[in-house]
Amino acid sequence: MRCVFIEKKYQRVIGSCRVEDSEVGYCCDVRREAAFNLHLIYKESGAFDLARQMLKDYCSL
Repeated sequence: MRCVFIEKKYQRVIGSCRVEDSEVGYCCDVRREAAFNLHLIYKESGAFDLARQMLKDYCSL
C-alpha cells in the first residue's frame, strides 16, 4: 500500500530546484536521492513500473 503523503513530499522535492546551503556556500541537489528513495517506496508497494521510471528519469547518467 502506497503512502500518498510521503509520495507527494518526495515528488515536491524532485520537482524543486536546488537547495542553497549557506554554511558551505554551494548548492546541494537532493533530487536524485529523493528519486531513489521514492523508487524504494514504489518497489516495496509493488509498483515496479513506477520504481523503474524513477530510476530511469532521475538516477541514470
